[in-house]
Amino acid sequence: MTILILGAGIMQVPAIRIAKEEGWTVICADGNKEAPAVGDVDRFLHIDLKDLSGLEDAAREIKDKEGLNGVFTAGTDFSASVAWIAERLGLPGISYQTALNATDKIRMRSCFKNHGVSSPDFVELSGEMDFEREVASLNFPLVVKPVDSMGARGVIRIDDLSQLEGAVDNAISHSRTDRAIVEEFISGEEYSVDALVNKGDITIYGLAIRHIFFPPCFIEMGHTMPADLDTEKQKEIENEFKKGIEALGIDNGAAKGDIIYSGTGPVIGEIAARLSGGYMSGWTFPKASMIESTKGAMYIAMGLNPQPYDGTYENTAAERAFLSIPGKAKSIENIEEAYSTEFVHDLFLRVEEGDNVEFPMNNVEKCGNIISVHKIRNKAVESAETACAKVLIRLDEKDNRTGEFLYHGGSWPPDAFALNNSYNISTYEELISSVDFTYENVQFPDYKPVRLPDIRYETACDWQGRKLIDVFERILEITGMEESDHIADLKAEAFFWRSIIKGSIQGGLWFFDRFCCKP
Repeated sequence: MTILILGAGIMQVPAIRIAKEEGWTVICADGNKEAPAVGDVDRFLHIDLKDLSGLEDAAREIKDKEGLNGVFTAGTDFSASVAWIAERLGLPGISYQTALNATDKIRMRSCFKNHGVSSPDFVELSGEMDFEREVASLNFPLVVKPVDSMGARGVIRIDDLSQLEGAVDNAISHSRTDRAIVEEFISGEEYSVDALVNKGDITIYGLAIRHIFFPPCFIEMGHTMPADLDTEKQKEIENEFKKGIEALGIDNGAAKGDIIYSGTGPVIGEIAARLSGGYMSGWTFPKASMIESTKGAMYIAMGLNPQPYDGTYENTAAERAFLSIPGKAKSIENIEEAYSTEFVHDLFLRVEEGDNVEFPMNNVEKCGNIISVHKIRNKAVESAETACAKVLIRLDEKDNRTGEFLYHGGSWPPDAFALNNSYNISTYEELISSVDFTYENVQFPDYKPVRLPDIRYETACDWQGRKLIDVFERILEITGMEESDHIADLKAEAFFWRSIIKGSIQGGLWFFDRFCCKP
């Protein structure tokens, strides 16, 4: 049997592995001829996944010459390309129009509205429209998105009309069709759900809670599988998800949903006609359930029946992300130490030394991800978070993007300790209030830092869960700086603490490398 898989990236690795284990011939197509899994397949086709005619021609040639049993993708934007090939070649799958329903958010919302599925009120915007007039019927806050993208690219919450034009322009820049959708913001916990649909029969294959931070962006710092829900709430989420699947017309394949549980119940964020990315379907679900949802989805794509699943879990799988403040990665340290953390199963590093890094505004700009697994939920969660906190991306002190972030940055990206802003900020504000943070020709070669008052009793944590006292002491350990009991240089002290409060360990080390190391 032969399968064509669209995409040869990390998210397609489980599908490629499973297909090889099944003894199938695996052909992959990808627009990137250096994609990570190119060397793992029987044949690679260098074709842009947006090129429908090119994909169809290649698939038809395979079918005519050697036979083709199915076409598949997971974790990509290109379920519509899969459906196009399947429909044109008579392979198992959904119709192309159904795939468009699950790809284009305007079509998706319209299907939900027409079938009574709970979803936000919305309008469509494009470049020539009067934005303010079009959104007059909606209630702020609003969420602005591209109509046809994934990974939270170009997605942002806005609180008033002054933010509308810039947000729409940015969303349109991430859209393949130059359109944005503006919808009412729904507050509540967020969940990801996967399902397989075999000849109209829907089975849930995983429900995880998503950990979303850094408004007005929507950055997922991880997910935990399974979600810790009471039976009634879980049933509500799953039932609304199934209604959404049916409304879109997904009757043979896979579906992935993002669902907000609001004060009035579950609201569909979106549903895609594929399994989830973000390491859920390929990693955390099989580690938690001991069942491969990817295998089941591939079976359906090949015209076979998937293995039954009764919804049970044997473990908790926790995926967490690590990130960076802006700059250039000079070194990436403690990867082996993080990977060797007890209960860690996987570590995915997405940056290399010399890469430019940014504070993420979407879910593709994070620096890496770690997955931990244990039968006890807290142990899995603590393991993943502990491992992420060990990773250190040390930044090039010559790169002024880091300096601009630390000393001239505004309210977003947020301070490193903004997730739990309980530190005694009054002392810090007093320290920096009279200091000019121009830094181009600054040097503090003999600086010895002084602890902020009561730092040991602070509960504030940075975005990787590190306490302020631990960050301070770790910086002293790494740099060898000696601690002082009195402030000898007010400007140096202000720069030092500004660097830490804004940039945590990365900020403190950049301060040391830039200002304290003698040439």
